Amino acid sequence: GSVLVVGGVVDTSNTPTNAAALYDPSTNSWSTAAPLAEAREAHAVVRIAGARTLVAGGLNAAGVEIFGAPNNPPIANAGADQSLQGCGECLAVALLDASASADADGDALSYTWSEGSSVLASTRHATTTAGFTVGTHIVTLTVTDGAGGRATDTVTITVNDAIASMSRQIAELQAQLAVAQTTIGGLNAALAQVEQDMRREFRNPQFTIPGQTPGSRVDALADAIAELNHGSKQQLYRQLQAP
Repeated sequence: GSVLVVGGVVDTSNTPTNAAALYDPSTNSWSTAAPLAEAREAHAVVRIAGARTLVAGGLNAAGVEIFGAPNNPPIANAGADQSLQGCGECLAVALLDASASADADGDALSYTWSEGSSVLASTRHATTTAGFTVGTHIVTLTVTDGAGGRATDTVTITVNDAIASMSRQIAELQAQLAVAQTTIGGLNAALAQVEQDMRREFRNPQFTIPGQTPGSRVDALADAIAELNHGSKQQLYRQLQAP
């Protein structure tokens, strides 16, 4: 890069100057730069963020001047909204990712994450982690460039109560099981009544409907009834065909 030289004295009379010049080491050449607003000698020169130079003070001046292009503020990007699983007594850990943030001047950036007035993290690294309770959290990212520029963005972190969700699912399964047990109980009672009627009708106290489960016993009964209906229809047909 170039070297900025500003102010100083120009002759043996120690007369301060407002002159400014740039020296390019790669070509060993000088070029004129915009002059200081005030002539200065014995002043301080400091490089600041954004490829700029601050000139301050001196024996005959007290103000501050800045050389270089105006600072461009950074762009903040807090990343996509997140949905996590947590529980009532524990924290869900979220990755806070500001890596999509940028700065046109190439300044080193600092990142602060906060929720309301509470600072969750303040770091020079683009990513960090933080713990969140069950609920919805609006997290604000503030990006600063060290040269007065700043920008903000927000991300929503939603933490769902996994235990409550599981409890609801178990309750639903228990309700379905209760209905199924009631249905099976009613089916068994109906089959027992059919068996009792058959034993009494045919005077066979040992009669049982075949099958290992209520479903298979119902199928066996349905098959028998279908055969009975078919036989009855055949008998009726033969009677109608008789001369």
